[in-house]
Amino acid sequence: MPELMHQLVFNIFSDKEEGIYHRFRDFRDKVFAPLCIFLARLGVKPDHLSYFSLFLAIPIVFFLASVPWISFLFLALSVIADMLDGCLARCQHHQSQRGSLLDIGCDHAVFLIVMFSFIFFQMTSPFWMSLYLVNYTILLFMVLTMRSLQLHVIPVIRSKFYIYLVFLIWLITGYNYFDPVLVFFSIYMIITNVFLFHKLRCSLS
Repeated sequence: MPELMHQLVFNIFSDKEEGIYHRFRDFRDKVFAPLCIFLARLGVKPDHLSYFSLFLAIPIVFFLASVPWISFLFLALSVIADMLDGCLARCQHHQSQRGSLLDIGCDHAVFLIVMFSFIFFQMTSPFWMSLYLVNYTILLFMVLTMRSLQLHVIPVIRSKFYIYLVFLIWLITGYNYFDPVLVFFSIYMIITNVFLFHKLRCSLS
């Protein structure tokens, strides 16, 4: 079980994506190194940043309807905190399966809260957002399962930040492109999930 959990936590990318991720992670560690050293001196732990990023979901939702720009700034701060927790863990040599699982859990919890808030405030179609979230969850599960079984996974589009970008475009221009983007990613992920499921099924005896 510990070995399986290690695979589930650390292998959420395809083979090609994992190499790109490690290069980006090394670059990010260098950029945030001074801040991580400062936070470490203050006694801040990686888990604190993970919980802080999750806590920021409260002002994100609170300001979304009244002052969406402030909501987006809190969302950006949550993303930064999510990136910092891994950097801080490596800086302090405190990497662990538990910390990585908390990082992933908080990251996706914030994402789901924001997406459901878009539905609640009628910024998106409930149908397309629901279809998108269902397939997003299935895709994540499929990738985790296939990587844990050491199966080859094709590179997939990571759509989360594209949705955040659409949010920013709406704030700047006033044009709401949520539904067209959700339609595209929903169809894309349905096709990808069917392909991955077929490959996973064929690999089983």
